[in-house]
Amino acid sequence: MSGRFPAFARGWYHVCGLHQLRRGPLRVQAGGRRLLLFLTGETGENGAPGIAAMDANCCHMGARLDPDSVLRDAAGRSLVKCHLHGWEFDSTGRCVRIPAMPGAVPEFARQAVYPVGVLGSHVYICNTAQAPYPLPFFDGLRPEDLYAARPFEFVIEAPWPIVASNPFDVQHFALNHERQIIGEPRVDVPHVCARRFEADFEVMQSSMRDRVARRVNGAQVRLTVTCWSGSLLLVVAKLRSTASYGHLTLQPLGPARTLVRVMVWVPRARTALGQLLFKPIDAAVRRWFIRDFVVNDINHLAETRYSKARMIGVDRTLVECLDWLGPVSWGRASIGKVCEVIP
Repeated sequence: MSGRFPAFARGWYHVCGLHQLRRGPLRVQAGGRRLLLFLTGETGENGAPGIAAMDANCCHMGARLDPDSVLRDAAGRSLVKCHLHGWEFDSTGRCVRIPAMPGAVPEFARQAVYPVGVLGSHVYICNTAQAPYPLPFFDGLRPEDLYAARPFEFVIEAPWPIVASNPFDVQHFALNHERQIIGEPRVDVPHVCARRFEADFEVMQSSMRDRVARRVNGAQVRLTVTCWSGSLLLVVAKLRSTASYGHLTLQPLGPARTLVRVMVWVPRARTALGQLLFKPIDAAVRRWFIRDFVVNDINHLAETRYSKARMIGVDRTLVECLDWLGPVSWGRASIGKVCEVIP
């Protein structure tokens, strides 16, 4: 798939929990970027702490910037100091001091910084200078409407485009997940950078997990999956009396290896007591169900490859997804006459 898709899709990537940043700066890799992530000492949107994601190598000579490069000024704001020559940068990337050139700062003396988003207690970065789209969440909901379970992750031995398009592979649901599709799937493009798949499924009964699911929530589930530029998958499973939500981020580890990190979200309890006592248990159970559900993809997607010439009629939604994903992941997104070029 080399050449048709970039090594890393242009989009948002999960990097850490907010609690980790509260303990101190981090040096992370995400979306093909090496970044220094830190609290700015200022207040961001909606009262959240300000967070900066800065190129983790100095713009002067490429010296490594580590967590101990982050200092505080007299006002409590963060500064980043390169230990090689003492250049200092504010949280916007602007160079504010060069010891060898007092009062003079060349124009190139600026660190690249990248957009940061927070969903609940999860921190995301965008790997382009300007985000191609706002960090997405589930339609009609806010992070405070849901409760997040502890994330889990796994590695699939397959290229990231195969993993990103997997929900559009209609054939695999019956064989890998024991879900029989009812009627035709519905596919639309709610945003130039997003492709959405929705279908109704009947839950089989061969596994203990599915027998319990059928008894508690009925035999049918409506599954909606939205792929955002190949780096994010938003999954909503609506059952008779409840819904579960999955926020998946895809981190390429090489040309044929993908790390998938999963955040499971569930509706909050109506009372404070229910939220305190029962919701963590509910979230943990659903997390286990979802982890068990996706484990088959880990094995069955291993070493898969894509050749359009080998696709058959039932592969239409998969082929169309990959045709769409190629230009979108490079930053060339279009619907009809609408075209956006992503920096």
